[in-house]
Amino acid sequence: MRRLLRVLLAAAALTTIVIGGTAATASIAAAAVSPADCTGTVQVTSFTFDPPEISPGGRSTATLVLQNCTSTAVTAQAIWFGQYSTPGVSGIPAGCPAIDPIVMTANLAPNGTATQTEPYLTFSQCTATHLDAIVNLSAGGTSLGQFKAPLTIDQPTSAPGACQVSYTPNVWPGGFVANVTITNTGTTTINGWTLVFTLPAGQHINNGWNVQIVQPEQTVILTNAPYNATINPGASVLLGFQGTWTTSAASPTAFTLNGVPCTVA
Repeated sequence: MRRLLRVLLAAAALTTIVIGGTAATASIAAAAVSPADCTGTVQVTSFTFDPPEISPGGRSTATLVLQNCTSTAVTAQAIWFGQYSTPGVSGIPAGCPAIDPIVMTANLAPNGTATQTEPYLTFSQCTATHLDAIVNLSAGGTSLGQFKAPLTIDQPTSAPGACQVSYTPNVWPGGFVANVTITNTGTTTINGWTLVFTLPAGQHINNGWNVQIVQPEQTVILTNAPYNATINPGASVLLGFQGTWTTSAASPTAFTLNGVPCTVA
């Protein structure tokens, strides 16, 4: 279900902790912001995930630390977003949830700091390689900027030569059907897969079965259906699609599975 994914470590939805005194020592950039260096109204001194890398199905917490640069109390508003991404894939990667925005308020003591936390849990079938926690920060109705914390999602990959693809087309004037078999020829189980190949110019995929079509033409990106994400060693998955062609009905000649080249049967 591609909906809100926001798993909290505590029973309360979200917490804002008011802390007076010393600024945080971490930073979203190269150096920390000390009270003496703090300018403007409120600055972000740290925005990070802990841990910074997880596997699909893992959990990590984003922590935002704010510094009040003034000698009076300040209320800041942080609108939190989350965005999954995979290079070469537009929109939300297959198997990943949409994350709804949420608003948090930070009450900062004079020259004090405030900390906000947001835990995230990825689905095991989520094919994204990155998750960015994004915060739009404002104080007194004035925008203070957008800030981002990156999280790496370590997707499983096939070992070199550990996959084989068979592509069998049935072609007629202006159209074709292709049956594709992916075989795990390695010794480890593949949990979640993305198949990428290039179609000749003028070919376009209209629909398919046993597969989710992320990108339907030229550089084609196919991902597993919810029920065939796992390919055990020696096992295969069968999928197919129907499409059209104009200038060429030739078959693709090279395939990668989870970024690793496969042999072609």
